[in-house]
Amino acid sequence: MQNETSDKWQSISKDYIAGEIRPPPHKHSRAQLLYACEGVMLAATRQGRRIIAPYQALWIPAGIEHSITFLSATKMRSLYFDKSEYKDIFESKSIKVFAATALIRELIAALFQHQFPGAKQEMRRLLLLLVQETKAFNTDVLMPEEEPLRSALNDLLHHRAWSTSAQELANKLNVTPRTFTRHFIRATGMSFRDWKHRMRLIFALEKIANGFPVKSAAILAGYGDASAFSIQFKNLYGSCPSHFLKSDN
Repeated sequence: MQNETSDKWQSISKDYIAGEIRPPPHKHSRAQLLYACEGVMLAATRQGRRIIAPYQALWIPAGIEHSITFLSATKMRSLYFDKSEYKDIFESKSIKVFAATALIRELIAALFQHQFPGAKQEMRRLLLLLVQETKAFNTDVLMPEEEPLRSALNDLLHHRAWSTSAQELANKLNVTPRTFTRHFIRATGMSFRDWKHRMRLIFALEKIANGFPVKSAAILAGYGDASAFSIQFKNLYGSCPSHFLKSDN
C-alpha cells in the first residue's frame, strides 16, 4: 500500500484479490476518484450498483455511502479531494462513471509518483477539470441488489460461465423464464442476454489490458473468434480493442 496525505488531499494505492470487499458500506468527508490500473470493480451505492471496467473511472461525491467489490485481482488507485479544491469547478451530487482517457491515466499515475511535488496541486486541478468535462459513460452495466439473483450472477462471473442461459438461471432460482426475464430487466435495465454480452466484453478488455492477445481474450470471453469479438466491441465502445486502449477514448 502507498499513501500520501496533506491538509487538502489524500491518495491511496492498494492491491486487492478477487472477491474482496472494501469495506462494508461507508462514506467519506471528501470526494473520491477511484481508478483501477488492472482489474474489474463493482461499486454499490444507493444510486445503483455499477461495474467499473478497465479504462473507466468512478467519481464518488463526499457523503455518498458506498462499498467496492473486486470482481478480479485489482490494482486500485484512490484520490480524495476536499470541497475547497473543486467547488469552483463543479458541484457534483451524483456518482459518475466515465472514460479514463490517456491524459487522465497519466495524471493519476503522476500523482502517485514522488517527482515534481511542487506541481501536484496544478495536476490535481487539471484532473478535476477533466473529470467535470468528460461525459458519463453510456455503457454502464448494473448489478442487481436483490438476492438470490445477485449471488447467482456473481457465481456466473466468478466461473466465467458465459454459456449459461436465461432458462438455466430461471431453473436455478426456481422461477419461470418469464418471471426471471421481468425481474432481470427491472433490476438491471436490460435483458440477461445484453447484460451477459457486456460483461463478456468487459472481461475480455481486462485480459487485453493485461497483455493477452485479442484472440486469446476473445476465446476466454466465450467468443468463437477474434473478429466477432472485435465487431461487438466496436459496436459498444466505438473503436476496436487495441485502439481503445491506446487512444484518448
